[in-house]
Amino acid sequence: MAKATHSYHQMEVLKKDRSVARARSAEVKALDAEYFGVKDSILTGFDLHGDYKKMKRRILKVLGGTATDWKDYKWHRRNRIGSVKVLQEIIHLESDEIADIEKTGGQYRWYISPYYASLMDPENRNCIPSINEYMDSSEIADPPIIKYNSPAPLISRLYPDRLIINVTNQCGMVCRHCLRRMDIDTTDVIYPKRMINEALDYVRKNKEIRDVLLTGGDAFSLSDSQLDHILTELDEIPHVEITRLGSRMPCSLPQRVTPELCKMLEKHDPVYLQTQFNHPREVTPEARKAVNMPDQGGSYRKGSDGPSERDQ
Repeated sequence: MAKATHSYHQMEVLKKDRSVARARSAEVKALDAEYFGVKDSILTGFDLHGDYKKMKRRILKVLGGTATDWKDYKWHRRNRIGSVKVLQEIIHLESDEIADIEKTGGQYRWYISPYYASLMDPENRNCIPSINEYMDSSEIADPPIIKYNSPAPLISRLYPDRLIINVTNQCGMVCRHCLRRMDIDTTDVIYPKRMINEALDYVRKNKEIRDVLLTGGDAFSLSDSQLDHILTELDEIPHVEITRLGSRMPCSLPQRVTPELCKMLEKHDPVYLQTQFNHPREVTPEARKAVNMPDQGGSYRKGSDGPSERDQ
């Protein structure tokens, strides 16, 4: 075996190279400078709870709902906001904004849960279609993720040991940054059991698959019984070591996280939830309750920074 000819440890950086590293570190540090300059003044949904309650009352009046309705996730799903006519009764929209929403909405689906609409302000409108989406031709040029990576119904597979089962195209709301906008179509779908079973059969036959992510759409769009069925089938596949649920409902519709849902998930412990929060206003008492509720029964492991859909 050849011996090293240098006198320093191979992981040691020479002084002549360290100046380059320090310069690069300074560049990286500068990227966060703006954030650290304002972080102590950033207001969250806890700080702005009074604004949230005011918007809540306004939305209930527009939609003809009650305080009891607001606690019911099914009411939110039945009354989701998907038209400019209703939206402009809730927030002020300029005429050019209305035109942009209608133009972009003709190309990409959109709707907002009443709960999430209560969090909107001029700085947090990431649920409203933007003309930038309409003008972005790169997404149209790129083939949808599913098109060339689906060896079986509802499967998206990009890596050797993990895959996605797209159980639905429904969500609590349609996020404007969604990388699956081209895939989710314009009509709500809970895919038939036949297709779900074909996807599960594919997992069974491919023993190298150890990690399965249920998403879509949003896994929590399924009923408790539908989700229970799929998780039960995955539990019985010996080579599946990790089961993950992709859901943004703890943020966009926290009422969906019910004691009944958590009790069902306890049967499949551990299940890993992947969620995301993108704006300080989304961090509300309701969201905290939804995120913490399963801890009382230990039903799932939470992670907002774990493997993403991009990682599968």
